[in-house]
Amino acid sequence: MSQLTQKNFSGLKIQLVLAFSLFIALFFGLAVYRLDQLTFSDRLSWLENQSRLQVSNFNQSMKSFLSRQRALFVWNAQELINKKTVQWSQLEGVQLLASGRLNKQNIVVEQWAHRENSPLVSWQALQIEKAVGKVDFVEGQEIYVRPLQIQKKNYVIVLFKLQDKLVLSFSDDEAWKAHLDALKVGSAELAVWTKGGYTVAHSTAEYFAQAVDGDVVFAEAQRSDNNHGLGVFKQANGSQIFAYYEQMEGTNLYTISSVPLREVNAGRWSLILQFLFLGFGLIFICMAGVIFILKPFEKNYERLRLEIKNENMKLALGSVEAAPN
Repeated sequence: MSQLTQKNFSGLKIQLVLAFSLFIALFFGLAVYRLDQLTFSDRLSWLENQSRLQVSNFNQSMKSFLSRQRALFVWNAQELINKKTVQWSQLEGVQLLASGRLNKQNIVVEQWAHRENSPLVSWQALQIEKAVGKVDFVEGQEIYVRPLQIQKKNYVIVLFKLQDKLVLSFSDDEAWKAHLDALKVGSAELAVWTKGGYTVAHSTAEYFAQAVDGDVVFAEAQRSDNNHGLGVFKQANGSQIFAYYEQMEGTNLYTISSVPLREVNAGRWSLILQFLFLGFGLIFICMAGVIFILKPFEKNYERLRLEIKNENMKLALGSVEAAPN
């Protein structure tokens, strides 16, 4: 009977240790889950703020750049009309400058000039008009941008609307790349797309002039009535990105900042694993603590069990001696 009781006590001790460990594990699991939700939400908020700031800074930078270009182009276009000359030293990266007018959605080139030794030096009005193609200036828009790639050479076509007249240029894409690279932060990718669905600038230079009409972020921008938006988007290859887009005021351009969600989740899982290891350590410490606390009770139980056993033996011997022959 005492042996059975001893087994019961050992079983009870094991049950207490397991129950306490399970309680700690559940409590810690819920704490880790809640912490993960909070930190992931904070991470997305931080990404949103960073993306907004990045896109806003780029748009402000490009707005100043385009304003300076507008002033220089207008002045040089007037010089071209009056003096048949252009101050190319003022127009860094510009290969061709032209002026003309709009005829519905088509441009009519009236004056043009090429930089000396430019790859476009042989171009005439018809070639310029064909390269620009149809132009759609919506209300409130004064700048129209289009990428062009000729024999692996990148050009950015910029048109400035001046009431019923316009000034346009064919420039290298170096200035756009420089502005983009200066504002790139961490793993975030910056891109500039036209409303027509073509890449004007991108953190990855090889994407220049590529069509993006199948991109989920571009599709969302096209559907939206707002000039900006953000969210988590699932791409065609199954990967997810966090992206923020904003239209560049007065232009046909969108600026997009995006971050692969796997990088956000990588930090997320790293934090979860750290807390899981911490939880396992805490469970082992708690198990040891429970065993340590139960140790004196086990010793007292064993002493009491031996005393009871001795008393029972004495009583049994007394009964034998007292029994009649």
